Amino acid sequence: MNLDNLNKRTQKEEMTLAATEKRQPYCVYCLTPLNHIAQTQFERIVWHWDNEYIKTTDGDSDPPYCPNCGAKDWAFVDDNLVTY
Repeated sequence: MNLDNLNKRTQKEEMTLAATEKRQPYCVYCLTPLNHIAQTQFERIVWHWDNEYIKTTDGDSDPPYCPNCGAKDWAFVDDNLVTY
């Protein structure tokens, strides 16, 4: 693959192009293949008292990132380009 223009694309453009070309996408920040993408997710648990303890949860997540360079970008997990 020619990497000359890779750093001129957005990560979303690279993910879309890779899907169209049926190839593994590259990270546009460090120009390495995205062998995997990492993301940290949190679950917040709160126990409320209402004559008994009632558990409620909610969650959040950090933006996904390239494990090679640490660049964070939500485009790494665009709903149209990844499978859950």
